[in-house]
Amino acid sequence: MGSMMVLIIFFPSIIVSLLITIDTVFNNLKKVVSNKFVQMILIVLLYSTYLFCLLSLSVHLLDAVFYEYSLVLFIAYYFFQTYGKYLILLTPLLLMSYAKLIDIKMFISDDQLFIIGLIIFALFVVIDWLPFGWRNVKFTGLFILSMLISARFHLQGLAITSLFSYEDGMDVLIVTGSLVILVSFYLYFLLQKKENARIREELICSKIDILTGAHNYSALSDMIEFLKERKPAVTVAMIDLDYFKQINDRYGHIVGNEVLRDFVQFLDAHLSLYLEKNKIEIYRFGGEEFCVFFYDLPKNEVYDIIEDFCLKMETYPVALEVSEGISITFSAGIESTVNQPDILETLKKADEACYIAKHAGRNRVIMYNVDY
Repeated sequence: MGSMMVLIIFFPSIIVSLLITIDTVFNNLKKVVSNKFVQMILIVLLYSTYLFCLLSLSVHLLDAVFYEYSLVLFIAYYFFQTYGKYLILLTPLLLMSYAKLIDIKMFISDDQLFIIGLIIFALFVVIDWLPFGWRNVKFTGLFILSMLISARFHLQGLAITSLFSYEDGMDVLIVTGSLVILVSFYLYFLLQKKENARIREELICSKIDILTGAHNYSALSDMIEFLKERKPAVTVAMIDLDYFKQINDRYGHIVGNEVLRDFVQFLDAHLSLYLEKNKIEIYRFGGEEFCVFFYDLPKNEVYDIIEDFCLKMETYPVALEVSEGISITFSAGIESTVNQPDILETLKKADEACYIAKHAGRNRVIMYNVDY
């Protein structure tokens, strides 16, 4: 019973504590070290240290190796998305080195260690690629499946020499322990997101564009600096009104201002149908160009929302002070930090996609594609 409690409560709690430490250390590292290559080297060294601690505790507490891929999966999926998945392939080499260094009997061959790593790496790539957008749901499946695969290999090697056997219901214990890790981390992650949302609100609440009611460019600049440090998942939509100069030339700048104000009000009302206020931020980028930040929303879902608004704007007249109003359209480009964690690079690519939409005939929404 004591070993079971260690497997499903005590050891998972240690793993969660390590994950919180890793999150804090990695965030501070990214602030202090700007060079990407140096960042990568330091992250590999830090991961190697944390894995050594995890392996030592597992063998000491459980007389077996469990959850050895737990840290790297979180690092690859949440903390270091660009290159983190390649740490999965490094993990078997580290395990072999540590086993020799501290004389741990792994009970499975080096070839089997590599097979586990390759299977989990392949699972990560496939599940991360899946098009549906529930990232936490996808990761939950990936994590539990990976822990079960690893445990199966190790327990087959251990046979009856371990404290555990298949008759003890090991699959149930591993799944339970995995759920303890996942639920604890998701609670921590939720608290972090709420704190980030509070800070974002305080950062930009007073910086409003007087004309449109959107956040102004100063607020956007402050938010970019904030996002460089915190690096949440953000999808950016760059929106540019079509033929706005012609509206100014024909109706005058006062009516042009009415068009801008009405457009932002319509956009805000439309987005509110789909999302809570703390999930979106509308910025006036300059002139008739606007930038919208969507938090924790995949870019294919953002595309659907903006595309729907694009269709509606064709039939929604604005500036009703002018007889029956003015019909306007817009072009938009979309990109996400999931593809590259640098918010400035994401903003640039969304702007490139908007430019492509303009030159493709306007009145359309385009997701950034490296092939464009």
